[in-house]
Amino acid sequence: MAGRLVEEQGAKRVEKIAIDHADAPRWAERLKEAVTDIIGYSPIDIVETTTVISIHTDPGALALMYYTEEAALDE
Repeated sequence: MAGRLVEEQGAKRVEKIAIDHADAPRWAERLKEAVTDIIGYSPIDIVETTTVISIHTDPGALALMYYTEEAALDE
């Protein structure tokens, strides 16, 4: 997941990162460490997903959410 973030972000600056998990706090923490090691971004919020989402994913699911700076309108 962390590697894919690097591929997708390209040269854009990351504005915010969060990790959502379904009863997997240790895996979420490991992902946070990997992202921090690879791109050096901190802080990264970790939140537990709601039952509405986790009923469809089962325990152990992770989501890596981020957004980057917006491109200039004249690009």
